[in-house]
Amino acid sequence: MSFALFGLLLVIPAHISAGGVNMKEELEAYKADARENYSKSVGLPADYAFSNGKLVLPLPPVSTAVGGIMVIGAYPSAIFAGGVPADNLKMPFDDTVYPGGVNKSAEELDKEYLAPLGLARSGCWITNLVKVFLFKKGHARIGGAETRSEFDSYARKSLPWLEKELALAKPRLILTLGEEVAGIVTKTAGAKRVKLLDYKIRTIKLFCREYKIIHMVHPGQLMRKNAKWIKTHQEGLKALRGKI
Repeated sequence: MSFALFGLLLVIPAHISAGGVNMKEELEAYKADARENYSKSVGLPADYAFSNGKLVLPLPPVSTAVGGIMVIGAYPSAIFAGGVPADNLKMPFDDTVYPGGVNKSAEELDKEYLAPLGLARSGCWITNLVKVFLFKKGHARIGGAETRSEFDSYARKSLPWLEKELALAKPRLILTLGEEVAGIVTKTAGAKRVKLLDYKIRTIKLFCREYKIIHMVHPGQLMRKNAKWIKTHQEGLKALRGKI
């Protein structure tokens, strides 16, 4: 950690606020609110479900370190059965070992992002901007229509939820994953979004507060073995070592 850059800041367990006030109830209230009201708030139908009838549920954060690193992904993955999305994971970037293995995005986050920077989940608040799984073309679901193409719309409607999480998390640094998330939080559109993925430490204003933020390549680009983004990622991590 670079104390010259970020100062001596402690990572505080989620049940205690920076001011010493027990915030477990506040955090649990947020999670309950998200589970009950998130889907409706972004315009998803009450019967938004997998093809087997299981409802697609919002996934509020489970890794919730206060005063540490906030990681913001795009939207959660799901449990697949025979190549078809069939059930909800337990949390954003769920590292649970399921019968079919560990969620690949969770492995990528741990091995390709956190570990190289000397970070652990215990010091992070791990979340997604959009809280529900989104169906791509070819994914069968009840209702049939894909939702992935509407990411930007759902993401903008999700900003009030991010604001609530930031107030709870009080992160000393935010890591965003992928150009879409970077674009939404910085209000950047189109091709300019890609240029944000430079691994530089910026200060931006979000919801009337300033935060240190780094925009990183989405784990999916590494999983797809995209040589350009692998190089960008590796060089970016190298430049950041000792600064976080």
